[in-house]
Amino acid sequence: LVDFIVRNRDLLKLYKSEDVSVGAWLAGLDVRYVHDPRFDTEFRSRGCNNQYIITHKQSAESLEKEYRVRASYVYDWSVPPSQCCVRQNGSSIP
Repeated sequence: LVDFIVRNRDLLKLYKSEDVSVGAWLAGLDVRYVHDPRFDTEFRSRGCNNQYIITHKQSAESLEKEYRVRASYVYDWSVPPSQCCVRQNGSSIP
């Protein structure tokens, strides 16, 4: 994917944010999606945990407030979305 972007960099339009740009550039490719459960994309931070590799736009103070407030989960791709996510504390994600 990186090779594709580098080879075509002069043809690719930069959008306002990098995730939108990369998504648009790669949309036409036959990319195989691999879920990495360490990539936390929930609407609200699950707080600080070394197994997560990203939390967007958070200050140190806000991360301290979020620290393990929400139990983590691993998305289960083998069931319908309504049954995908059981948190480690037994609750589910609506």
